Amino acid sequence: APTALWAPPALRAPPALWAPSALLALTDLRALKALRALPALLALRALRALPALKALQALLALSALTALRALLALRALLALRALQALLALSALTALWALLALRALRALLVLSALPALLALKALRALLALLALTDLRALLALTAHQVLLALLDPPTIYNGQNNYNTSTGVFTCPTDGVYKFDFQLTWSHGNGEISLQHNEQTVLQTRILQPKGLLTASGSILLQLTQQDKVWLQASTSGMKFTPDSHFTGYLVFTV
Repeated sequence: APTALWAPPALRAPPALWAPSALLALTDLRALKALRALPALLALRALRALPALKALQALLALSALTALRALLALRALLALRALQALLALSALTALWALLALRALRALLVLSALPALLALKALRALLALLALTDLRALLALTAHQVLLALLDPPTIYNGQNNYNTSTGVFTCPTDGVYKFDFQLTWSHGNGEISLQHNEQTVLQTRILQPKGLLTASGSILLQLTQQDKVWLQASTSGMKFTPDSHFTGYLVFTV
């Protein structure tokens, strides 16, 4: 074969055509330097980001503190409102209790009112009965005193309308009746009255300590059945004579 087939060194490919290993080594070196510089870069970036991180942390902490304060304030407000509501409820309960107590007192007073009125009415009735009994007793005593002092004989009492024990005349028939009395006593003060159903219709008063005294009276009375008439004497040392008398009779019926 000809020698041209074996190219001389000058005709060979340049060294660059056989430099892939050097290129790779250079690339690896740069990558290695970049890799070595990466931590420093990261550290620098981290250092630069640290204030922002701290600021973020501080902001988050502040936000959390603000939220905590807001939560505490809200809880305090709710507790205060709950307390106010409880106090209002307690006040309302106390008011209802007070109103119920007053209503109960009023009910008790109202319930006791009829009994109190009945008791007062009973006391008034008893007082009236006692006063009536006292008046009757006084009148009866006066009748008895007068009868004891007079001790007159009964001349006529055919219908027994005159009670010789009490000295009281009871009207048997409606009509007009005439009554007369004449009393004589030796000495002493006194008051003689003719009574018609507890009403004085004729009265004589004598105030003379000594001497012979006389009291007399005459009257017409319109009576209805069961009306009562009697002489009543209030005496002080009176001594009646035997000629003293008390009479009554029916004039006409009505």
